[in-house]
Amino acid sequence: MKISHFSSVESYTQLFASLPPRQPSFIFNNATLTRCTDSSIDLLVFIISKCSHASIRQSIRRTWANTRLLHKFDAHQRVKLLFLVDNDSTSTERLVLEHAHHGDIVQVANLPQQYEYVTQREAAIYAFVHERCSQTRLVFKTDDDIFVNTFLLLTVTPALIS
Repeated sequence: MKISHFSSVESYTQLFASLPPRQPSFIFNNATLTRCTDSSIDLLVFIISKCSHASIRQSIRRTWANTRLLHKFDAHQRVKLLFLVDNDSTSTERLVLEHAHHGDIVQVANLPQQYEYVTQREAAIYAFVHERCSQTRLVFKTDDDIFVNTFLLLTVTPALIS
């Protein structure tokens, strides 16, 4: 539709009718619902991951997001790691088992796998933090195909949260 076509109420009505529907509220999978029970979280690292990327998530837990090593590096900062995972009905059972073992999965039941929904993934993170982790002081969002120098990140977070 060209801009010159917006000369009447009907043309605006057509435009709004052609837009995709508004994203409904996010539905978090209760079987993988992580609780933020800490009284305070200085840094919440949220990693967007595909349901099928279990081995990548495990590599991240063993390397740059190893919370035990991060605690040894800076025992004063409270760091929490969570993975935001899309909805894939073929991997749900494995994901529930992974969550039972690690306790760091947040699955959004009404979030499709397609890359085009990246904005909705980020909105789901903020909805989760607002509703379930409001004691978080700083959120760092990344993807599971990115390496993060978390030790360097921990050196700059005190200045960011003060």
